[in-house]
Amino acid sequence: MPTELYENLEAPKKAVLAAVDTGEYDVETSLEELRELARTAGYPVVGTATQKLQSPVAATFMGSGRLLELKEYLEAVEADLIIFDEELSPAQLRNIEELCDCPVLDRTMLILDIFAARAASGEGKLQVELARLQYQLPRLAGRGVQLSRQGGGGTGGTGARRGAGESKLEVDRRHIRRRIDALKTELAALARRREQRRTRRKKDGVTTVAIVGYTNVGKSTLLKVITQIMRPSSGSVRVRGKVSALLELASGFDGDLNLKENAYLRGAMLGYTREFMNERYPEILKFSELEEFEQRPFKQLSSGMKSRIAFSIASMVDPEILILDEVLSVGDGAFREKSEAKMKEIIRNGKATILVSHSLDQIRRMCNKVLWLDHGRQIAFGETEKICGDYAAFLKTKELPKIQ
Repeated sequence: MPTELYENLEAPKKAVLAAVDTGEYDVETSLEELRELARTAGYPVVGTATQKLQSPVAATFMGSGRLLELKEYLEAVEADLIIFDEELSPAQLRNIEELCDCPVLDRTMLILDIFAARAASGEGKLQVELARLQYQLPRLAGRGVQLSRQGGGGTGGTGARRGAGESKLEVDRRHIRRRIDALKTELAALARRREQRRTRRKKDGVTTVAIVGYTNVGKSTLLKVITQIMRPSSGSVRVRGKVSALLELASGFDGDLNLKENAYLRGAMLGYTREFMNERYPEILKFSELEEFEQRPFKQLSSGMKSRIAFSIASMVDPEILILDEVLSVGDGAFREKSEAKMKEIIRNGKATILVSHSLDQIRRMCNKVLWLDHGRQIAFGETEKICGDYAAFLKTKELPKIQ
């Protein structure tokens, strides 16, 4: 997307947080959470501003007099960004920017900034860009650009040339709409290719691989290389398909975001649209059995709760390849049984699975191939019963078989 479209949206250095206190929730606690979100997004917070009202002002959210005071405060603390602790309407955003003469973000825009920074896969980055553009389009106010009508801007060609009587703001909006259409087309093509691969796997049969080995022999390292968290020191890895990996409980989550926000963050990182997550999130929450903790910051959840929501997200977002590292060993027995049943359903639906587990019984129930590693070396790879039997014997004798 042309950078000139967002010359007014360059990341500021310092931010002031703003909120309206209607008495419906604890504003101080919410602002503290917003401060942590701002820090995560790279915005140092230098102050806060609140106003007690029965309800937000329709046109400007805060009262216009309070906003003028806020403008003076911004100058005093040398801040150049306001972050509001609510979702602002397009009109509110434009009016506040005009009154305060500075860029404004709301809570949703801030979280989208975090999503953009965390997106890892190419498809994930496209999804986040699409979400940001769709949210920003009705809020584009043209700050810092000429908004007066332009006459005779040219009638042919494409790109940034203006038509007769077309403003710079209208040109910007035209560019954004064109980029949104291109992103939707590209993402639709990726979805079609993904479905074609899934159909082939159902036809050809799915390999479900378990990786076994003693402690610190390279199992987790191999999974991190497959998921591109680590680069291989030699050789190469080719991955065909969208990967959903659950390697460490806190991996890919932000401790200051609540459970729901983290679910959407994780979905964006995996390359899924907000519409897709809107459809799947109720199912994710129900499967995790954490409805009453939905608004709690992730860092306040127990390890068992983190395991529940992490597995729920990884398994419910429709991956082509599911990678799990010892996650089914955490949590109570009932949830482990439910998780194992879910994995079997994923396998039946034609999705490849790689599992690291110390439970040979679990591996026998779920996997048709086993890879045995020892200090970075492949000791054996083959049918489940034989490799599990050989590995069980090794656990008793600690004597490795000779590698042919």
